Amino acid sequence: MCCLECSSPNGPLSDARRPDTLTLLFSNFTLFYMFAKLILTLAVTAATSIGAHAAVIDFESTGIAGTFNDLSYPVNGFLFNSTMDNIDVSGSSPFSFIGPAHSGSFAGLNNYGGSGVLTAVDGVSFSFQSLWLRTLGGSIPRSITIDGWVRSNIVGSVDATIGDSWTQITGNFASVDRLVINGGNHFLVDDITVNGQISAVPEVESFAMLLAGLGVVGALARRRKIP
Repeated sequence: MCCLECSSPNGPLSDARRPDTLTLLFSNFTLFYMFAKLILTLAVTAATSIGAHAAVIDFESTGIAGTFNDLSYPVNGFLFNSTMDNIDVSGSSPFSFIGPAHSGSFAGLNNYGGSGVLTAVDGVSFSFQSLWLRTLGGSIPRSITIDGWVRSNIVGSVDATIGDSWTQITGNFASVDRLVINGGNHFLVDDITVNGQISAVPEVESFAMLLAGLGVVGALARRRKIP
C-alpha cells in the first residue's frame, strides 16, 4: 500500500518538515478569522447604510405663519416636551424681532422655562449629531448643556455658550432615548440633526474571533470523521 511518505518525490517527510498540530490550528484559525471579519464588516456596513435614516428637524412643516403654537404633535418622528413651541420668526412675522431662524422661517422656542426635551415617537433609541441654538434677539449670552440619556443615565454631554447669533453644537451621541437641552428660559433651536432607530452594532473583532474559533472546531471535527 502506498503512503504519503513513500510517494513523496523528495522521500519521506522528516519530523522537521512535517507541520505540527498547533501550526495547522493557527493557520486554520487565521484564515477563518480573516474571512469572518470580512463578512461581518460588509454586513455591518450594509446594515448601517440601510438602517440609518438621517433627519433634520427644521420646524418648517409644522409651524403656523405669523404666530407660535405648542409642539404637542410629532415632528419628523420625534416629540418635544410641553415647554417647546414652534414659532414663525420670519421678516413678515410679529415675532421677527427675536429671529431670524437658522434656516427657513420657523424655529423651536423654549417658551415656558425648564429644559427642552426630545424623544422618539415610539420610544426607540436614536443618535444625535448636532443642532443650532441662540438666545432671543439682544439677550445676554448664557451657558447651556446638552445631555443624552439612556433611561436614568447620562451617556453623553456637551457644554457651550450661546448668544444672539446662531451657534452650532455638535454632540455625536451614538444611542440615546432622550435628548435634554438645559438652556434656561427663552432660547431658540433649529436644524436638529438626528438618526432614527440606530440599532446597536456588535463589535466586529469579537464576533470574528468567535466565528473563527467555531470554524476551526468544525474543521477538526470533520477531519476526525474522515476514515
